[in-house]
This record gives sequence, structure tokens and C-alpha cells, in this order.
Amino acid sequence: MMELDFPFVDTIPIDEQRRRANRVAELATEEGYVDSVTRDVTFEDETVRGKYWRGVNLIEIGTDSDDFPGFRTGIVLAHEVGHAFYDAWSPDSGIEEQPRLFRTADEKEQARRLSERLHGPMIETNGPFVDYRKGSDEELAAAVFASRIIEPMAAQRIAPDAVRRLENIFGDLSKNLF
Repeated sequence: MMELDFPFVDTIPIDEQRRRANRVAELATEEGYVDSVTRDVTFEDETVRGKYWRGVNLIEIGTDSDDFPGFRTGIVLAHEVGHAFYDAWSPDSGIEEQPRLFRTADEKEQARRLSERLHGPMIETNGPFVDYRKGSDEELAAAVFASRIIEPMAAQRIAPDAVRRLENIFGDLSKNLF
């Protein structure tokens, strides 16, 4: 289990966020959920900071030290690793009939709160973040995963049901994850 933070202290240094994300990315690579992580990628869309490529299990990260804290390397990497674990749990997640990780309205609302805590409020868009902004199950799962990895105590305090559900599902994929 990863080292926990002081209770009710949510100011985790950027270097520690990056270390936590790197640890979980290394675990995902060792266990075969991620083949490789490519850093310092320049995306065509300047608003994109990370991407998990299904089928090839590749994560690309392209962050900047001047980014808003919710879009810095640690949180973005943990978020993209969350997509890899979601893909392993539900490889056909784009199909409507697939199971949803968050089953209750409370779990979904808690997941949304964690997502907004990390990345800011969800705004209307039809750009590259449309799935994220619609609150898709996979995007919310990746946000809860990132929060659980980066700030475990805050995640459990703010979204106990959503975090418990994620731990139960993703914990079955990897005994060393949480």
C-alpha cells in the first residue's frame, strides 16, 4: 500500500504526485496493462495533455510545468493509467450494453466531485474533451483512479462509495495496486 498523507492535508507536492503516478505506471507496465509510456509528446490539439491508446496499450503524456496543477504530469499520468485498468476490466467499454463501473447515482456524483476537484468544473464543449465533460463512466473512473493514487486520503474522504467501488473492481485486476 502506498504511504498515506496527513489527515485533511491535500497539498501534496508536485514531485510527490509525480512519484506516485510513476509507481503506478511502473506497476501497470510490469503487470502488462501498459506496454510503454512516452513523455514530452506534442499533441496536435494544444488542450490535450495525455492519451491512452487502446489496443496498443500505449500512454502518451505531453504536459508543461506551467500547466494548471490538475493537468501536470502526475495527475495526467495517473489518469491515463486509470484508462488502462478500465480497458482491462471492460475491453468493450465503448459499447452501451457494457457494464458500468459506477452503478449508483451517489457513486457517479462522488466520482464527478473528484473529477472536478482535480480538473476543474465540467463545462459544455464539443471539442476533444466531450466524453470527459459528459461524465462518461470511463472518464470518471480514470479521474477517481488518479485521485485515489495521487491523494488517497482526500479521495476516500470526498468520495467513499466511488473509491470503494473502484478499489473492489481494479483491486481484482492487481493485488499490488492499492
